[in-house]
Amino acid sequence: MNLSSCVELGLAFKLVYPETTRPRAFYSELVGLVDVAEHVCGMKLDKSQRETDWSKSVLSSEQLQYTATDAYASFECYTRLQSEINRCKYDIPSAWFTFDVVGNTRVQAGTSAKWKADCNWWSSEPGVGFIARR
Repeated sequence: MNLSSCVELGLAFKLVYPETTRPRAFYSELVGLVDVAEHVCGMKLDKSQRETDWSKSVLSSEQLQYTATDAYASFECYTRLQSEINRCKYDIPSAWFTFDVVGNTRVQAGTSAKWKADCNWWSSEPGVGFIARR
């Protein structure tokens, strides 16, 4: 499987809203879509279908609703987070939260080098990091 221009919404979220993450949480620690969607869009996602049987040839209406809601929430969160990132007065490299997938491996976009969540001015302290650069 190969995918291009994937976005780790949890990392984009932590860049824009570092004050909402756990104190001393590492930048590379992921934040799930449930938390991102609730904070960024005010959406409460129902994850009850996550562990259901997805191998059936016909999915239930609940499974279809689950996938559609996750896709919609992901798009809305990305749009809002990207808008906040664009408002930042400093350049934020997209490499901090985007990657490609080659096979089953995350790689730096447009390369074969392994991708690593890395932001050189990440901080969860008020007045530091993204907050200070808005």
